[in-house]
Amino acid sequence: MRYQKNIMAYEQLKERNWGDLEGCPIEQQLPYDVTPPNGESWQDFEARVLTALNEILSEHSWPLIIAHSGVYRVLNNVINGTPYCPRIGNVTPIAFVPSQDENGWKITPFKGSFI
Repeated sequence: MRYQKNIMAYEQLKERNWGDLEGCPIEQQLPYDVTPPNGESWQDFEARVLTALNEILSEHSWPLIIAHSGVYRVLNNVINGTPYCPRIGNVTPIAFVPSQDENGWKITPFKGSFI
């Protein structure tokens, strides 16, 4: 297998716009389905992220995506039906692997090799 280095920045994968709550402590975070004042709705955020992910997957068979935890929560919502899941640590690699599970995907900490 030939390793190809393609580094691309996708604006659509930036974190959700929390509007007036930007920079506030996590304890002040609203439920995901509530739009923050002057912020981005969950539906708009999810649509933006999924559009970018579908574009990436149409071009690359196994991409490495480095993004905020909101992208992880969008994927969790698509796979498990909820954006609520345990918090992951910063720079924690997570693998999304097709599986025979009922939801079709397995989400686990990535402990393998990227090559």
